[in-house]
Amino acid sequence: MTVNERNRLTVGVIGTLLTTLATSATAERPKYRVEPYEVYPGPRIVWSLPMALNNQNVACGRSEGPMEARATRWHPDETVVGLDYSIFPRANALAINESNWTAGLSYYLWDMWQAVVWAPDGSATVLGGLWQSYEGLSEVRGLNDFSVAAGVSSSDDSLARAFRWTAETGMEDIGSLGGPRAVATAINNQGTIVGYSDTADIDTHAFIYRDGDISPLGLLPGGTLAEALDINEQGVVVGGADTGAVADEPLLRFHAVLWDESSPGLVPAPPLDLGVPFPGGQSYAVAINEAGQVVGNGENPEVPGDYYFPWIWEDGQMKLLQGLIPPDTDWILYQVTDINDNGWIVGNDAYGRAQGFVLIPLQDGDMDYDGDVDLSDHAAFANCLTGPAGGVPVDCISADIDEDADVDLRDFAKLARAYGLP
Repeated sequence: MTVNERNRLTVGVIGTLLTTLATSATAERPKYRVEPYEVYPGPRIVWSLPMALNNQNVACGRSEGPMEARATRWHPDETVVGLDYSIFPRANALAINESNWTAGLSYYLWDMWQAVVWAPDGSATVLGGLWQSYEGLSEVRGLNDFSVAAGVSSSDDSLARAFRWTAETGMEDIGSLGGPRAVATAINNQGTIVGYSDTADIDTHAFIYRDGDISPLGLLPGGTLAEALDINEQGVVVGGADTGAVADEPLLRFHAVLWDESSPGLVPAPPLDLGVPFPGGQSYAVAINEAGQVVGNGENPEVPGDYYFPWIWEDGQMKLLQGLIPPDTDWILYQVTDINDNGWIVGNDAYGRAQGFVLIPLQDGDMDYDGDVDLSDHAAFANCLTGPAGGVPVDCISADIDEDADVDLRDFAKLARAYGLP
């Protein structure tokens, strides 16, 4: 595909997305402002890709360019920290805990990537792998607040085995669902690990590992495949599962799903199907917080290629995140990777900036989307005031704070209570 073809496709994708949002049944009041993540300075580094976020609002991921990928931490005071690498300057941070211990993988030697944990000061410890006779590949996917890590490593007889790691025990194979391959993707503070594994029939099923035992999670009716990608402290798991074969379609369709393992039963129960953002499309859930908010990415069957549309699922509804940011923004959200308990969401914009972002929930009354409620917001609100049943004027959707289709004194009372909040 040439650059011009790619640009035309991008314009088509953006047009499809904006048309979808414009023709939706009801306009949404913006819920988030968008802030960029700057790259860690380097002569060949041009874009940033955040992968995980803790509840201190510290994110981790990588700053990348054609010849370099530097594992990076982004702090809410806009400090950007480059993490150490083992030999070559290529590393990616995939998980972070509340003490800012960070984990992921680092390029080691001759196309080998090895699991690594970074201390809060940025120093690195390479974890090795499950192999005995030769060095292979490994990476950390999840890290809890007790610095227990979970991930995937090659071994002497498999390209992918799920592991649990602690500083005391080292790396331990946690088993599989009967097949040769297993991948651990997340771990919570109870030490419960989730991921996906081959079965003896070489299907891929989601698994949960707790108290030393690995067991399968349920499938959607008619489905044969599932992957678990995240778990919260309550034991609620999210990921994706196929919906079963469809006549005359060669590929299976995946839907975002949720397994409630807070009170596990003896028999794996089918997950909750969270749906898709576009009819006939696909979706995957990538993260869940303690409030039960789920974020993920979807595909539009009318848009070819690897173009994704990030969404949030809450209160039983899936909504496109593009429709929840200020309408005059030039950000086109490409994918999201995590959400924390403060409701902050990280991801990247691959269409325009190739830059990481964080979506920060807006305060009620923040009419100009600048992160505070001050006199300029009062002035903007005054121009929108219509009274009960007066409707919502054009460009005043943010003034309808209680979302009852008018701008009245009830909305003003909410704005007044938020005055002065950062």
